Amino acid sequence: MAYLARRGVAALGLIWLVLTFTFLLLQAAPGDAADLLVAPDATPEAALQLRQELGLDRPLPQQYGRWLSNLLRGDLGESFRRREPVLEILTSALPVSLWLGSMSLLLTFVVCVAVGSLQAARNDLLIVRLLAGLTTAVYAAPSC
Repeated sequence: MAYLARRGVAALGLIWLVLTFTFLLLQAAPGDAADLLVAPDATPEAALQLRQELGLDRPLPQQYGRWLSNLLRGDLGESFRRREPVLEILTSALPVSLWLGSMSLLLTFVVCVAVGSLQAARNDLLIVRLLAGLTTAVYAAPSC
């Protein structure tokens, strides 16, 4: 039980580090969300007003605290493009994503068990080497 507790604390620490690193990388990127949302011919006052509305004019620790607090509550904000809550967009895409992922996992399992069984059953060295080379090449190929 102590081992599981240690692993759980380590996992939470890792998640926090990834979230913090993500926030810092977004802050280090040139420009901000207001630059993307304001029309190219907008006035500087319009950009300043949007920065204030989005909280981008606040100090970095305040922005981080607000961002993390919203994230922990499940408030992922609003999509700039669709003007819908991000959580709703993700929720609507979840069934299709789960179906595609599970079918991919099932197909991978079936193919790998068949290839592995063939390799284990056959003593023909050429077939084993060809299948090993083919499966390694397929595994190493980048996904699209």
